[in-house]
Amino acid sequence: MDSTQYRTTVFEGYSGRLLIALSLGWLAIQIGRNALPPLLPAMLAELSISPFAGGVGLTLMWAFYALCHYPGGRLSDTNSRKPILILGLVILVGGFLLLSVARGYLSFLTALSLVGIGSGLYFIAMRANLADLFADHRGQAFGVQSAAGNFGSVSAGGLAAVILSLAVWELTLVPVVLLSCVALFALHRWSIESYSLLETELALTSTFRRVFEAEETRVLLLVYSLFVFAWQGMAGFLPTYLQVSKSLTPAKASLAYAGVFAVGVVVMPLSGAVSDRLNRLWVAAGALFVCCLGFTSLLLVHSETLIYSALGLFAAGMMSYPPVMQAYLTDSFESKSVGGDFGAFKTVYSGVGSLGPAYVGLVASYFTYTAAYVGLACCLLGGVFLLTWLAAHG
Repeated sequence: MDSTQYRTTVFEGYSGRLLIALSLGWLAIQIGRNALPPLLPAMLAELSISPFAGGVGLTLMWAFYALCHYPGGRLSDTNSRKPILILGLVILVGGFLLLSVARGYLSFLTALSLVGIGSGLYFIAMRANLADLFADHRGQAFGVQSAAGNFGSVSAGGLAAVILSLAVWELTLVPVVLLSCVALFALHRWSIESYSLLETELALTSTFRRVFEAEETRVLLLVYSLFVFAWQGMAGFLPTYLQVSKSLTPAKASLAYAGVFAVGVVVMPLSGAVSDRLNRLWVAAGALFVCCLGFTSLLLVHSETLIYSALGLFAAGMMSYPPVMQAYLTDSFESKSVGGDFGAFKTVYSGVGSLGPAYVGLVASYFTYTAAYVGLACCLLGGVFLLTWLAAHG
């Protein structure tokens, strides 16, 4: 597929405008959420809390993010996607505004919970809307939207490095609020859907039974849960790990963290496009293998050059996995219930993944960050074996 065809099929017309608006909202979410790990040491010092207490805050954010996937998806199936998207962004803005003025542990936890709720409602409605708009180029559309989020994550790391040098970490949240408001306006103006809301039955039992009755889906759920647990645990403390265990300066650690997402800007659209042409399960298995190889290498090396190389390898695999696997899953679910079905699936694996930061914080408090990361590497290795088996027998 040449660049002209790619541009006209993904960015053209109404679908293209919605892709831009939805990606802008995800960009804001990713800047905000991924600025938190580099800022976490400063937050812990200001609030006088332990790494475990900080990990609990991040776990709450990811837990509420997970819990809101199914209701957000179900509501967007029975109503229009638009009001759920708008509601998610409004709650997100409230969470980041509260975080910017938080001076106690309770307000810190409340703010992160609101961020989780807002982003959880937004994500599934966004994915379902993209699935509606891009039936033929779903992998590419998911890759473009994911790459926009990773550009936000890159910006978050670089922005955090600059802000930390000024010792005013709250300034990092200003562009998050501004971009969220721009996305709100764009979705309001460009989406032709109404704001109608109907009484909706969640139908939890029937949905979960339908989604998880197949053995393949249950195996995919286990693989994705292992992947997200490892990623959330690793990412939540990566800058801290690089400072404590690899002796990098705070600025270098923040930039290395940003570099992980910079790789994603490049590889996510590519992996999505490749998966539109090849078997998605094998592409996902290959991505997960590269991710595991890079992460294991990171644990073993100590020179700066090798640290950055290992992180690059890890990032290439880790960032290639989500758009491929999510395109595979949305292909598998019925179009009339894709929001609720994918929301149910993501609720479970995101819920498991939300425990990752608390696990790392707990193990690091009693042992070391390296000990915690070894456990995460084992999770990735298990996922590689399971997904390879599934691809070979599928």
